[in-house]
Amino acid sequence: MNNKGFIYPLSLCVYILFISFLFILYGLYEKKKGIEISVRNSNMQEYYFLSSLKEIEYELSTEEHPELAGTKTFLHGNVFYTIEKNSSTTFKIDYQLNMQAGIKPIYAVSYFDMEQNKMTKWIE
Repeated sequence: MNNKGFIYPLSLCVYILFISFLFILYGLYEKKKGIEISVRNSNMQEYYFLSSLKEIEYELSTEEHPELAGTKTFLHGNVFYTIEKNSSTTFKIDYQLNMQAGIKPIYAVSYFDMEQNKMTKWIE
């Protein structure tokens, strides 16, 4: 009958181990969610840039007098672009991506070669 206080310290240690385990699991969950959000945003940014690049490339290759500035609107952001003549055969296109999630703007530059009728260089 006389356990000399064995049950209370044992149950307290088990409780502390269980709570520690829950905190570790919560930390892993938070890190996983943070990585998922950053990967999703990165993929979205790449998609917006690629879609804008393809549309502008098509416009430059088919139209004789394309727009020299404009905006491509997407679900979660906008891509602003300006086109300027870099040399006699190339155009320089400056991009600015503004995301609605409060991410700071991202800038990129591409070059369109009129002889090859395609984008030749991309700098992000």
